[in-house]
Amino acid sequence: MNKWRGIFAIVITSAIALFGFRIFTHNPKETLIIAEGSQPVFALIYIAEIKGFFKDENLEISYKSFSSGRDALASVIAGESDLATVYETPVVLQTIAGHKLAIVTGLHNSSKNTALVARRDSGIELPQDLKGKKIGVTKNTNAEFFLDFFLKSHGMSKSDVILLDLKPYVMAPAIKRGVVDAVAIWNTHLYSAKKVLGDRKSVAFYSEVYTELSVLVGKQNKVKDRKEALQRCVRALARAEKFLQEKPQQAIDIVINHLSKIPKETIRNVWNDFNLELKLDNVLLTTLKVEANWFKEQGVFDEDIPDFRSIIYPEFLEVVKPKSVTIYN
Repeated sequence: MNKWRGIFAIVITSAIALFGFRIFTHNPKETLIIAEGSQPVFALIYIAEIKGFFKDENLEISYKSFSSGRDALASVIAGESDLATVYETPVVLQTIAGHKLAIVTGLHNSSKNTALVARRDSGIELPQDLKGKKIGVTKNTNAEFFLDFFLKSHGMSKSDVILLDLKPYVMAPAIKRGVVDAVAIWNTHLYSAKKVLGDRKSVAFYSEVYTELSVLVGKQNKVKDRKEALQRCVRALARAEKFLQEKPQQAIDIVINHLSKIPKETIRNVWNDFNLELKLDNVLLTTLKVEANWFKEQGVFDEDIPDFRSIIYPEFLEVVKPKSVTIYN
């Protein structure tokens, strides 16, 4: 009898230990709402979703889709979303406006993904030919910064051209119909603009001096309150990055299927124009400062340049990819 009591006690003790361990180690479900710009450069988000990496972290993601990161960030500021996938320029502008933002990680970088496409039949062969021409650009985005930067590098300014504030998705139709002589925009809209004109009727201008960046960003108070969810999110994105490196063809197929409204050919043609990687470095910090200085020169604000180092939160990426955090004060 004592023998069976002893065995029973061991079984009960083991069961308590096992189930107690499960209770204390089980991660309760976390949820996040991501406002995303529906672009291939945000591919790591789509890969993590489709491959189930978020689900593996017991993290449920819901999405709000927009045609630009600028509008996605507006959703975060309005409290409708927790995080946004966005290029660097709207982050600069909203920080200048006083919104307390937190950059969780970089998502991509490129010097070829944003450019200017012009019509040859408008008499444009060289950058200087843009003078007096109508150029479509989405205001308060990295494309506007790129355009001004590009014009200045060729001895011009925005006052030398006629700017039309256009939504990204109307760029290709606008240049095709001759509403504008040129457009400054990012891929995939950039590729679409080139395609509707054809190689013989279009000319494209790039700038190796400008490096565009995109980031995953939220409001500071939300990021501080949702640390566990954010850490799971970054872990899932790191797995997506590894998957991309190991199985690039499967990765691009996932993105093509997810962004079904964008032609397959378009995504395949722009895929090599950007680098997809989680990173926080001094290139990001310098770019934020340079763009803020540019907006100050434009008269957008008169106050001191914000402390952009204070809006970069490396704690999440440091846990997952410490060597990818190389940012200093």
